[in-house]
Amino acid sequence: RHVDHCGYAPVMCGNEGCEMLVNKRDKDNHEKSVCQFRIPKWHEIKASQDEIKASQDEVNVSQNEIKVKQGYVCSLLRIYL
Repeated sequence: RHVDHCGYAPVMCGNEGCEMLVNKRDKDNHEKSVCQFRIPKWHEIKASQDEIKASQDEVNVSQNEIKVKQGYVCSLLRIYL
């Protein structure tokens, strides 16, 4: 009877694809916050999209800086050639 109510009894994570055994008392936290197979909340998805957008912006800035430097190098080559 103790095992049925014990918070340390091992239980399987309920998320599809996860085969992790966790303590019964930790199951809810694992399934909602820790499990790599959990379904992300909308704000987590939004944050990921914002991070991707910021990375794309950085890449665009770097590409523009490279184009400017490339133009400078080409103009120097024209002068010396």
